[in-house]
Amino acid sequence: MSLDFPQPESRKSLKRFFTMIGVWLVVMASLIIGFHLHERSKAAEYDDTAIPYLKRVVPEISRWDLETTRAFMAAEALKNIPDEQYAKIITLFSRMGVLQSFEEPEFEKTYTANLPNGPETIISYEVEAKYANGDAHLDFKLIEDSGSYQIYLFNLSSKALTE
Repeated sequence: MSLDFPQPESRKSLKRFFTMIGVWLVVMASLIIGFHLHERSKAAEYDDTAIPYLKRVVPEISRWDLETTRAFMAAEALKNIPDEQYAKIITLFSRMGVLQSFEEPEFEKTYTANLPNGPETIISYEVEAKYANGDAHLDFKLIEDSGSYQIYLFNLSSKALTE
């Protein structure tokens, strides 16, 4: 036989408060873990094909040859950049000099863009590289094209370009 004594109201409120905090923490942890697992599965979907592609493309683009670089670009991207502006961009990037080395490309995210030919999935990767004239951060936006990729957007950021 057990005796249940009534608990003071403040003790019940405190217990309820801590229970709600515990439930909230479990829900938040579950959401964060779920988000990371979802992002990991997206990365795994593209890494087997996109990383080898980028490992081949980075040295080619880093030759800073206008026609070589243009060959890797998606037609949708080239339509949006006037030839003179494209040449100026490549000339600017060529100030980085010869490619010395680069890190493993890292998956960032995917998103859908409404392009003239309809919606396309854009796959975003980042690459850290070392050039003769400084370090650079390369950002690639890729479009999947029949099992391979084309570059929709390519950006290079470096302190060496601002000096």
